Amino acid sequence: MKPFVIFSLPRSRSAWLSMFLSYRGLVVGHDIGADGLSVAQFMDRVWPGTCETGAAFAWPVIRDFLPGAKFVTVRRDRAEVCASLARFGLTGYEDEMRMRDAHMDVIEHLPGTIRFEYSDLSNGQKCAQLFTHCLEVPFDLKWWCRLDALNIQVDMAKQVQKLIDNRDQIERLKSDARGCL
Repeated sequence: MKPFVIFSLPRSRSAWLSMFLSYRGLVVGHDIGADGLSVAQFMDRVWPGTCETGAAFAWPVIRDFLPGAKFVTVRRDRAEVCASLARFGLTGYEDEMRMRDAHMDVIEHLPGTIRFEYSDLSNGQKCAQLFTHCLEVPFDLKWWCRLDALNIQVDMAKQVQKLIDNRDQIERLKSDARGCL
C-alpha cells in the first residue's frame, strides 16, 4: 500500500477522516506536523497515511521523500473555516487560510491528486471512493455507517496549547522543509 496525505484546512473533518481511515489495525495520523518533528521524523510517521491541516506548503518535500505517496485534498469554504475557528476564539487567520488554500490549489494540479469537498464526507459513495483510493481495500459500508454519525473533533484548547508549546520546533520543521525545496 502506498502512503497517502490528505490536505485540508482546519475544521474540515480531518480528525474524523483520520479515524475513518484508521481501519483494521492501521493508524492514520492527524496533524502530525504539530508535534514539532524533524522532516525525517514527519516522513517516518506518514505511513500508512495522515490528514494534515497545516502541511500543504510542504507537498514538494513530501513528494521528494515519498515519491509514490497519494495526495488528496478536502476543500471547505475559507469563510466557513474562519467562522468555525472564531467560535473557539481564534480570529485573524484569514490570510493564513488563503495561503493554505492556495497551496492546495497547486496540489490539485499534480497528477493523481483527488479533490473532495467538505460536504462529500457525508456522502457514502464519495467516502467509498476516498476509502478505496487511500487504503486500497474494498469499502466497508458498515464501518462508514458506524463512523458517519460521529462528530469527531480535536480538543481545540488542547490543540492550540500543543501548537504554542511546540512553536519553536514547528517553526524549525517549516524552515527545514522550506530548505529542502
